[in-house]
Amino acid sequence: MKLTSKELLDKFLIELKGYNKKQLRNLFLNGLKQTEAGRFEEGHFEELADAIEMEMRERYKTEAKKLFGGLSDKPRAFLKELIKRLSEQYDISDNKHKSKVKNGAGVFKGDKQIDVYISYKKSKSTWFGIYIRQVTAKDPIMMLSKYRSDKTNETADIEWSECLLEQS
Repeated sequence: MKLTSKELLDKFLIELKGYNKKQLRNLFLNGLKQTEAGRFEEGHFEELADAIEMEMRERYKTEAKKLFGGLSDKPRAFLKELIKRLSEQYDISDNKHKSKVKNGAGVFKGDKQIDVYISYKKSKSTWFGIYIRQVTAKDPIMMLSKYRSDKTNETADIEWSECLLEQS
């Protein structure tokens, strides 16, 4: 008896935790081929692909990066574009920090999946930064902006918000 696309999806989702990295990779690639051939519904494949990616990012980080790309690729591209637009509209040549996307300490310490930022520093006590972070693959990607001003001599978190950067 031939299983429907939905039945296949349900079967794979149940068995996913038991698959090793080679099986997960093959399941993703075969699902992609079957979807392109019209034998597996695209919506079902997207759900399966998301589940495979999350499973691989938790258990097989290196293989997941090879198959799905680095987690910080889209946040980095977003911040690069932001720097470009800011430099077109404002003179940021006096930035005491380099005007580029930098890795945050969370990546080096291993307590965050994504931790990238840009910053502008005018003096020791006047600076501004935009940070994009994700603790685990299951958490949303969050964006935070921080500033410190000479005038008020205080530091403030402006806002944490769920970032509009899709992972796929």
